[in-house]
Amino acid sequence: MSLPAHEGAITAGIEPVSAKRQAELIRTFDSEANFRTLIGPVGLFVTTLAVVLSSFHVYTAGFGLLDEIKHRSFHLTLVLALCFLVFPRERVSADPRKAWGPWTWGVVFGAFYVYLAWALVDRVGLAGTPQGMAFVALIAFIAFISLPIQRFGGLGDAPSWVDWPLAAAAASISLYFLAFFDDIFIARVGSPIAQDYMMGVLAIVIVMEAQKRTMGPMLSAIGMGCLLYALLGRYMPGVLAHRGYPVDRIVNHIYVGTEGIYGIAVGVVATYVFHFVLFGILAQMTGLGRLFMDLATILAGRYSGGPAKVCVVSSGFFGMISGSAIANAVTTGSLTIPLMKKYGFSPRFAAAVEASASCGGQVTPPVMGAAAFVMAEMLGVPYKFLVVVAIVPALFHYFACLTMVTSRRSCRRSGASCCASPARTCRGSRAGWAGASCTAARSPGAR
Repeated sequence: MSLPAHEGAITAGIEPVSAKRQAELIRTFDSEANFRTLIGPVGLFVTTLAVVLSSFHVYTAGFGLLDEIKHRSFHLTLVLALCFLVFPRERVSADPRKAWGPWTWGVVFGAFYVYLAWALVDRVGLAGTPQGMAFVALIAFIAFISLPIQRFGGLGDAPSWVDWPLAAAAASISLYFLAFFDDIFIARVGSPIAQDYMMGVLAIVIVMEAQKRTMGPMLSAIGMGCLLYALLGRYMPGVLAHRGYPVDRIVNHIYVGTEGIYGIAVGVVATYVFHFVLFGILAQMTGLGRLFMDLATILAGRYSGGPAKVCVVSSGFFGMISGSAIANAVTTGSLTIPLMKKYGFSPRFAAAVEASASCGGQVTPPVMGAAAFVMAEMLGVPYKFLVVVAIVPALFHYFACLTMVTSRRSCRRSGASCCASPARTCRGSRAGWAGASCTAARSPGAR
């Protein structure tokens, strides 16, 4: 990867990390960014789904939302299906000492899925009937193909045959609402039929599997524990005991309505967050990250401890469009860490500055991390309110990082800077995506 000409003096002797290597690091350390690289007909199909999803959200943002259930259902129809096509299956080590963990989780979750299906079939009076047996067999099949069996494939960029049934099931649980909306929410509201309950159990299973595929088993394990506690409360000791709830009531609460899967969290993402994330991705793909590095060099590179301050400022800019601490650290740190080491900072301090500044990306609006979505759900406030409230804490975070960098340089009695001419830096940026923006950012004295 070649550097712009205006950075020759600044980054002399520094070999930057290639874009391919950056992508590998992000995929290794950030499970939520471990995407497949899809090509051919599958890649075209997934791209079409992604374009349809993005176009739908852009349209509803400009011309008004649908009914909240329909809007969230269409959102989850494509998002959950894409989870199984875009994210690879878990790769398990051949060493039995390392493979027992994934296999234990797989067997535990599979047993829970089958138990939930059997309990529902028994509760609604379909035990022993062909319909009930077929439903339990379907859930057992999903539990089986969700086991970490390496022969099933799907570990790399190419989807396996087991991914397609899971993607179809993921789409069906929300398409069911869209196809039978009037029957479910108008004709028989408050009186679900056995088919509704079965789709609810399927929804719980698919959501837990999608979460495992994208973020690991821990959050799904917490959800499984909560469901078991609701089902088996009568068997709990002491103050933990309660009367217990039937499986049909639990499934109805989680699946039908806006208090479970289609609740506030999905509503916030489908209404507000998706647009911010879409903007952030488009900005990164069009070179806005490069512009942020240039602006950070202009603003902070002239002062004492310049490389470290460039690191803090560029991480703040990039955090506005990423919301991911790992992506932030890899993208900006691939240049700023070697730069800080070149100008006299210890490797440990350089890594600490980059890590601290990059973590601020999770709380820097407008695109923030998952914690902001959880806060919006728990507090019951709009996401746009959190965006405004987060401005001051984010500024304090980066101010604290800049203060620590300045104190460090003062203690070492060094005033090294890494940018001799803001005008020269900005002239080099004119060839990029945002040359006009960079020119407008220059001070009159730099022209």
